[in-house]
Amino acid sequence: MVVGDDVNGDGHVDIVIVLTDGLRAWLGDSGSFSPAPGSPFAIKGATEVATGDIDGDGIADIAVGPWDGTEVTIITGQTFGVKTVQACERPVGLAVADLDGDGRGELLAACATEDRLVVLDWVNDR
Repeated sequence: MVVGDDVNGDGHVDIVIVLTDGLRAWLGDSGSFSPAPGSPFAIKGATEVATGDIDGDGIADIAVGPWDGTEVTIITGQTFGVKTVQACERPVGLAVADLDGDGRGELLAACATEDRLVVLDWVNDR
């Protein structure tokens, strides 16, 4: 899975690639790409990725879901800090959207083994 978004706030599109048990972020500039600090990131069973401004700082963050497990890994934009949040068993179909208009995106995850959708306000749920 591959996503393009500006994850370091420089106005250039960056590339985020899901790897087997990890994620690699490539930062774009005027015609070339370089690895983000800390990339590749080790994330056991990584299968899903979504980007969007989860923490409200104006820079896209990265959310990564596992094939097995209950946690979504959040890699913060610009600083590339790594945190996890509890979602549900096998969180897939990730998306980020500002559902309440507060300037921060909520993390949405479909629960593959359940018939439900989880909506996480990461700033309040961390």
